[in-house]
Amino acid sequence: MARRLLTMAGMKSRALLLALLLVPTTVVGGCTKKYAAQTAEPALGGDAEIAIKKNKTQTYDIDIGVENLPPAARLGKYAGYGVWVVAGETAPVKLGMLAYDEDKRTGDLTATTPFRTFELRVTLEPDAAATSPSNVVVVKQSVKAGK
Repeated sequence: MARRLLTMAGMKSRALLLALLLVPTTVVGGCTKKYAAQTAEPALGGDAEIAIKKNKTQTYDIDIGVENLPPAARLGKYAGYGVWVVAGETAPVKLGMLAYDEDKRTGDLTATTPFRTFELRVTLEPDAAATSPSNVVVVKQSVKAGK
C-alpha cells in the first residue's frame, strides 16, 4: 500500500512538472510570420524569405534567407550584403551582413531586434564594417511581427 501511494505521488509530481514545463512555451511562443520579397536591381532574379517571431525575452527573432543572389563583387566594388532595420523615424540599425554561399548563391542571417514593426532592407555594401546603409537597396520589405 505504501509503495502504491509513493508511485501515485511520483506520477502526480511528474505530471505537475510536465505541465509547468509546457505552460511557459505555450504562453511565450508566438506564431512565426513570414514574408516573401523579390530582389531589385542590380541583383535581379533573387527571392527573399523573411521570418519573424517574438522570443522569450520579448524581442523578435528575424531569419532572412535570399536565393539566386549574385556575388556582391560581380555587381561592382561591393564587399557584401548588409541587412538593416528601419523603424519609424529612428536611424537604420545594422543587423549584420548576409552570410553568403557563392556555390549555392544564397545569403542568410539570423538576428534579433526590439522592434515589432519596421522596414527590413538588404543593401549592397562597399565595406562589411559599414555603419550606415548604402543607397543600393536590393530587398525592401515592411515587416510586422505577430503578437
